[in-house]
Amino acid sequence: MSVRAEFDKGGNPIFAVGGNFVATSMGGGGTASGKKKKADVNIKLDDDGLAQVGSYKVSPWGDDNDFPSVLQKHLRKSGILRSSIDYKVRLGMGQGLFACKVKGYDNDGAEIIEPIFDASIDKFLRSRMLYRYRLKAYMNMYEYGIAFPTVIPNATKNYISKLVVKDSPFCRFTEMKNGVFDKCLFSGKWPNVVEKSDVDAIDVIDIDATDDEIMAQMKFFERSVFPVNIPTTGNLYYPLPAWDAARQAGWLKITEKIPEYLNAMFDNQMSIKYHVQIPYAYWEKMFPKSEYKDPKERKILIGKELDKIEEALTSTKNAKKALFSHFELNAQGKPEEKWEVKVMDDKFKNDMYLPQSAAGNAEVMTSMSINPSIKGMSMAAGPYAGSAGSGSDIREAFLVDLALSWADRQEVISPIEMACRINFRNEEISIRTRQTVLTTLDTGAGTKKTVS
Repeated sequence: MSVRAEFDKGGNPIFAVGGNFVATSMGGGGTASGKKKKADVNIKLDDDGLAQVGSYKVSPWGDDNDFPSVLQKHLRKSGILRSSIDYKVRLGMGQGLFACKVKGYDNDGAEIIEPIFDASIDKFLRSRMLYRYRLKAYMNMYEYGIAFPTVIPNATKNYISKLVVKDSPFCRFTEMKNGVFDKCLFSGKWPNVVEKSDVDAIDVIDIDATDDEIMAQMKFFERSVFPVNIPTTGNLYYPLPAWDAARQAGWLKITEKIPEYLNAMFDNQMSIKYHVQIPYAYWEKMFPKSEYKDPKERKILIGKELDKIEEALTSTKNAKKALFSHFELNAQGKPEEKWEVKVMDDKFKNDMYLPQSAAGNAEVMTSMSINPSIKGMSMAAGPYAGSAGSGSDIREAFLVDLALSWADRQEVISPIEMACRINFRNEEISIRTRQTVLTTLDTGAGTKKTVS
């Protein structure tokens, strides 16, 4: 049958949907519904708010030690959030790294740098290992507010062999001692981790120490975690990602709900013209259960009847024709078992909710310090009207974003810079990011290279 129907335990249709109509049964019946049970989380906190994992006291990430999963739900659903994070990652990556020496400063305070070209340094900076390190470090920092690079020296501890990043949802800090993290625990089982055997414990570098102290730690530990983040005041263990402000304010939810709502409108209200309400008693009189040994046969006949109803209401050959139904009057003269056919009023407009969606998108980007103009966004009215502007606005917005990315780049590049000082025994080496920027046509070129 072309009409899809759902039946209750008694064999009566409780809901049916056709190409252009929906039918429901009235007068009781239906199926019971149960509530979805929340998955058990094996986490118990002591008086200090710490969780016990073997001999380790762990600082939980969120109320259920599962805050990364809360963030992941949005990271998987929001197009503007995904696009904004991708933009920030690409902005940070630039066009690669190069080594240099800062020789001084000009009268405007700009650095006077001297490039350092050494085949070994260049090979290290161009390695796929460091490319992947930077890519994952930026991605985790923007998605979750913190990245967990692991520093691995060679056997003699005079060379940093590897810089790798573990995904943030798999990482938790142990209790802070004297203002310093003791261990970082890696596990794919968070938040349901209770045994010491479920985790891999790694020492944590004190990133607030001096450069010399940090480099000494990098060489001393067999393996060590070098946390990379932009701090959030009041969050000692796990900083919040910038976009969490848009999440908590509700703007992110708006950007997610509007597409869901519009899809539902297209799938349902846009195509449904009639709502037919049919009494349960009709089906018993039309197809008495006592006359059918096989309930499936009765369901098939009911389905065919529903097809006829849809055909009568929606087919072009039946246009302007009447649909007949019968009902009884009770002793008080009121109708019983009466059919009702309601024409659905389509109040949907093709631009409905788009201003709210645009405002939500702009708020998400603003929370991440991205000018909405960079994506060519504008609104028909309100404070964001005409925000897309011209090509000049986009270029200037990009240059502002590029300037603001300096702090993020320094955070991600710091482990690389210190590894280079250890590996190549050069205390003056600095690492910079090459970047392509947009220029105006009157300069004779559409782009130029800069460093930051």
